[in-house]
Amino acid sequence: ENRDNYQVLTQNGEISAEVTGKFLYGSDEKGRFPKVGDWVVLTIIPDEKKALIHEILPRKTFISRKVAGTRYEEQVMATNLDYLFIVHGMDHGINFKKIERYIAMSLTGGCRPVVILNKSDLVDSDSLDITDLTNRFGGHPVILTSVKPQKGLEDLKKIISTGKTITLVGPSGVGKSSLINCLTGRESQFTREVREKDHKGRHTTTKREMILMPAGGILIDTPGIRELHLWDSDDGLEDTFQDIYELVPQCHFNDCRHETEKGCAVLLAVEKGSISPEHHQNYLKLQKEQEYLEQKQNEQMHNRKKRWKAINKAIKTYYKVDPKGKGR
Repeated sequence: ENRDNYQVLTQNGEISAEVTGKFLYGSDEKGRFPKVGDWVVLTIIPDEKKALIHEILPRKTFISRKVAGTRYEEQVMATNLDYLFIVHGMDHGINFKKIERYIAMSLTGGCRPVVILNKSDLVDSDSLDITDLTNRFGGHPVILTSVKPQKGLEDLKKIISTGKTITLVGPSGVGKSSLINCLTGRESQFTREVREKDHKGRHTTTKREMILMPAGGILIDTPGIRELHLWDSDDGLEDTFQDIYELVPQCHFNDCRHETEKGCAVLLAVEKGSISPEHHQNYLKLQKEQEYLEQKQNEQMHNRKKRWKAINKAIKTYYKVDPKGKGR
């Protein structure tokens, strides 16, 4: 996806395409425009070596977030995915809160999350309990990987089979591009070392693109995500924090917020140690973010209706017919 056109892969190779005027003026949200992973209906114009996109076929899955900054709009990042590889660098330990946020995004769009703990050669991986980590992340697969020495790559290749589409997400510097180069067997993605001053990653991927695997399957590389705010993720949160949601019916109050209320089954589970305090606090934080987002969405919808009501009123006033039957 470029600023005003798209590179589309067809049976005759790649071709540059634009959306039709009808499509352009009939789509009022950016998320309804073609995104990486979409299947589209197009007409090829041989003489001009380009194509026109008429329609997007229904998406089976997707990943999206709130756009960065203060605007409250959805940004669809990729579509029609089978798996979401959540890549996390082990050079700074495991950030459970951040990974849970990615899992919620994955489940919201119907994708199957796989947690990849990369750079595992930098830690004592033998001390990590994979079963415990898998349970901590709701039973979703956890794979330890490293590029030097190569570790866990065969497990990833088994998932990236013919007909499967996988997207890699994570912050800058976690090694997504290096993993892709190892999986494809060629230096298809540019890589850079993390900054020595603060050990933070630097952007090497600047666009989302599909990479065809030699043995079948498709990888979608994405730029590093610095700011991840979920979008319309009620179902995703329920699946991510299933252990908490299962206790909700046992709370004494029907409107329990699971913060300070007496008789709260969730707080009791935290006290007994069956739910970690970090897991509980992350649940509360994401819940409040979702409620605030819904409030802002309702305000935007109200303001939009109010604006169109004023426009329609002005139009009716302009074309009002006077008592003598003469138009204004």
